[in-house]
Amino acid sequence: INLVRKRGRADAETIVTAQGGSWSNFNAMLDVTGPLGFDGRLRGRAVATWRDRDYFYDTAHDKGRFFYGTLEADVTSSTLLVVGGSHDETRQTPWTTGLPRHKDGSSLGLGRDKALAASWNRWEQNSTEVFARLEQKLGERWTLALSATHSESDMFYIASNAIGSDAAGFGVVLGSTMGRLNSRGDETEATRDIYDLSLQGRFEWLGRQHTVLLGYDHQKIENNGWGLQLLWNQALPVDYDLASFGANSVPYPDGLRRTFVERNLTKKGGFYAKLQLQLAEPLKVAIGGRYASFDYSQDLDWYGVLPNPVPFHSALAYEEHDVFTPYVSVLFDVSRDWTLYGSVTEIYSSQANLLKGPLPGTSLDPISGRNYELGTKSSLRNGKLGFSFAVYRTERDGQAETDPAYPYTAVGDVGHSCCYLDSGEVLSQGIDTEVSGEVLPGLSMFAGYTLNENENKRANDAAWLSIAPKHIAKLWSSYRIPAAQGKWLVGGGVSVQSSRYFTGSARALNTTTGLYTGPYVPFDFTQGGYALWNAMARYDVNADWSVAINLNNILDKTYYRGINGPYSRNWYGEPRSFMVSLRGRF
Repeated sequence: INLVRKRGRADAETIVTAQGGSWSNFNAMLDVTGPLGFDGRLRGRAVATWRDRDYFYDTAHDKGRFFYGTLEADVTSSTLLVVGGSHDETRQTPWTTGLPRHKDGSSLGLGRDKALAASWNRWEQNSTEVFARLEQKLGERWTLALSATHSESDMFYIASNAIGSDAAGFGVVLGSTMGRLNSRGDETEATRDIYDLSLQGRFEWLGRQHTVLLGYDHQKIENNGWGLQLLWNQALPVDYDLASFGANSVPYPDGLRRTFVERNLTKKGGFYAKLQLQLAEPLKVAIGGRYASFDYSQDLDWYGVLPNPVPFHSALAYEEHDVFTPYVSVLFDVSRDWTLYGSVTEIYSSQANLLKGPLPGTSLDPISGRNYELGTKSSLRNGKLGFSFAVYRTERDGQAETDPAYPYTAVGDVGHSCCYLDSGEVLSQGIDTEVSGEVLPGLSMFAGYTLNENENKRANDAAWLSIAPKHIAKLWSSYRIPAAQGKWLVGGGVSVQSSRYFTGSARALNTTTGLYTGPYVPFDFTQGGYALWNAMARYDVNADWSVAINLNNILDKTYYRGINGPYSRNWYGEPRSFMVSLRGRF
């Protein structure tokens, strides 16, 4: 994932893209950069994107636009100043719950185009960010950098979605397609301030050159949230037939009522350092770490839900200080083209903002663990072909997962942070290898394989356990046809993965308390292995313009890209689709 912001360039350039595809999927982008004056010492960049799309399932729609701009100035020969900002707007008719399943995990058999969402579902989100960065060179070897970012966002969401639940708890009764309605809403406002001060440079020691990085960063995050109860003047049906549920099955609510207000404040910061030593001509060792602190507080006023609201107030404060997370890595250049490497990294991540039941909740302990990796990377055929191979092992303890005893419904619904449980010690290990680049003149290829084994060592059959596929393989090749003066590029490939499953137990509803604390009901669901075939073709009209078409899931494979329990959040993968693209660069 490239998290580096786009920067202004000294050479003028304009990039234009426009795309259109299946299910009225349209988007466009304009990216303009170049010098603005002072003999190129002032540069700018502006980016604008627009999208408007439907989905392969009913009802859902997504529309948005994004603007980004930045100025970059060489204030002096050794001083660089960068300022900029962005604004993002999203307007959606969302379907957020996915499909439920029968109580034993078996499929309901609903079509891929089926969405259990009301036509008036609404998600609106706006976010604005401004940033600045000052870099000062200190001689030829050292650079001092200071950066600051401020962002603000707001969100409004209301929706009614049908889910797999009944008076007995999770899932749909075998032989039936009857479920219930989940109606809720949220409002949030958030601000985030981030500061970072760093010093990096090179120095000589024992006749060799080494590098060092020292820094401090700090974040302050404020979130205010309000829960919304949707109200109707006339009572809605208790049960809904999911097979016949349509976008107009639920009328628009007659009113909204706030059920809680939640105020969260998070402060975290720390010192970090990295030292890379060239111990010998082929040997580098890097050591580093972070010394951090974390403060979290939550203040909640719960007003309760009609018709029997039970208000209460709760407050929570949590601190973690003097947390040190080190890492070390070693690189050994076997030859000019081959490098061996190994690394060990400590894992530590606070989860104080996630609460465990019973309500109103207490903070989860942090995630802890360690990550090991050993591998090799090489550059072949004079850099035209790359190869990598790695063996990895990750040990994580305390990862949060949703607690099925407290589903996000009008019953026991308190804020965004409750309720979660500790997933225990989770082990993930395997291998990852890939080769990519130009195999022959005009013929490029990417091939990759991942073996991933997961194990949850917690002996608790009440826990939900989601397993990633053990085997994933990808193969893609493209060929530039010489007979067409190189104007045509064609390609195709396949992505294959083995089966995965989701198994566990979900608690039934306790009709006495109104909470999901009843007996555990086991479920099991397996998504078999599958292969997805894709293809593309691109025609270069001239040096500046090209047009392309991408075909996805050519064989129209039916599969689940997301699997979950019987309650909700099972998602079909996208059917056969196409996307046509026009790109200009000048």
